[in-house]
Amino acid sequence: MDGNNSRFLVKNRSEFDLSILIRFVFPVLLILVVLLILSGWIHAVSGIPIPIIMFASIFLSVAGGFAVFVLSEKGGSLLPNLIFGSGRVVRPPVDKFSADLSKARYNKSRGEYEQALQLLNQVLVEAPDLAEAIFLKAQVLWEGFGNQDEARQILERVIASVEENELLYRWASNYNDRLP
Repeated sequence: MDGNNSRFLVKNRSEFDLSILIRFVFPVLLILVVLLILSGWIHAVSGIPIPIIMFASIFLSVAGGFAVFVLSEKGGSLLPNLIFGSGRVVRPPVDKFSADLSKARYNKSRGEYEQALQLLNQVLVEAPDLAEAIFLKAQVLWEGFGNQDEARQILERVIASVEENELLYRWASNYNDRLP
């Protein structure tokens, strides 16, 4: 399989997931450091011998790290997710909406402009600045509904929001130049 499709591959359960290690080891180390810093104070106040405090610190940090890990795996705890992250990857808008954009392109190619426009409007509700969806909407409006004025306004919005060196800029510029 080529490298371009590698971001769509699903990990096997047997593969090592670094986020699991981070969500367990980081809390353990954080709790351990705090307890070790406080160990002198605990000894002075309570008189408990330092070796016992060290052993208890290690035990409490592992237990605390395990608790944070379990809570973050369940996804229901706000505190671990705020502190250590939920372990979920936030996908950029293009990836998040790639299926909808593909469906809209397919509908457009089949002449099903109404369905394509509905999909694009749904995408643009969630990601109003997604230039690829805006460009596709301009195409649908012109090719499917003959709405040249709105298509031109939308194309100008795409041209203004995309850098000149990007391919989408050239596509939008060329398409805009072809409109009567």
